[in-house]
Amino acid sequence: MNAEVKPTVVLIYGDPGQGKSHLAGKLREEFGYRRITVDDVYVRFIRDRYPDLYFPRLRQFISNHWHAITIDGRLDDLGTAWRNHLYDVIENELRSFPRIVVEGYLVGFALNELKAKLEKRVAVRIIKAENQKYPMDDKEVTVAEIADN
Repeated sequence: MNAEVKPTVVLIYGDPGQGKSHLAGKLREEFGYRRITVDDVYVRFIRDRYPDLYFPRLRQFISNHWHAITIDGRLDDLGTAWRNHLYDVIENELRSFPRIVVEGYLVGFALNELKAKLEKRVAVRIIKAENQKYPMDDKEVTVAEIADN
């Protein structure tokens, strides 16, 4: 890797239990990536901005919660506000950390927007976790290959 590291954001999405957190943990532990756990960001976002939609065990029901509040389009403003908030969180972290891994089920619902905004100034890698396997550009890759600039 060269001395000048281009800022990198790895976006990991996939269904629950597919290895998103495992991969993010490896990138943090082995390669020094700053980790953003989208579930935590989402719970704080709902609690602080939409308290009527918050309940204490929300973290355990994020996918159901998201689908229930977005299914009929009545809360499109919430979806837009959520994607903007997640982007702002990532940008804020990039001020201090050049390598960030963002993992969570809800990344998939903001993927295109995040990629379009971020790739203007940072390298963006997109990984869909599937059964503890990590394809990138239709090829299964190792954690080192994901981390390598």
